[in-house]
Amino acid sequence: MFRNNQIIEKIEWLLLLIFLIFGLLRFQTSIGEMSSIVTISYNVKAEEVTSLEASKNDKTIIFTVYNVKEFNKIKYELTYDSNQGKQGILGESDLSGDFTRETILGTCSEGGCIYHTNIVNLKIVTILKNNNLEKILTKIL
Repeated sequence: MFRNNQIIEKIEWLLLLIFLIFGLLRFQTSIGEMSSIVTISYNVKAEEVTSLEASKNDKTIIFTVYNVKEFNKIKYELTYDSNQGKQGILGESDLSGDFTRETILGTCSEGGCIYHTNIVNLKIVTILKNNNLEKILTKIL
């Protein structure tokens, strides 16, 4: 009986050793798989980042989109609330460099302009395009 217990104990140790080796091999395989992941990082100069800047006064808004050399078209949507209700301005243009647009916050005709008052929730959305490439920039004032 004593001999049978020693054999069982040796078998248990052998099984434990096999499980440890198998587990270690699986762990090494996982590490090998993780090390094959490639991380690419790059530095972008601040002056190369496409950006949208805007400012407004009581009568107009001026917005500029910088560093658009990789795009050839821009579409923009300007929306805001005023005492005269919800307002919106749509536009699009071809690009050949930075894009600046000054827009009247109101309506104009031959007789002059009527400016909207108490302008709030002003939002500009620009969509820059070049074939399959598209970039959306949003600015809230």
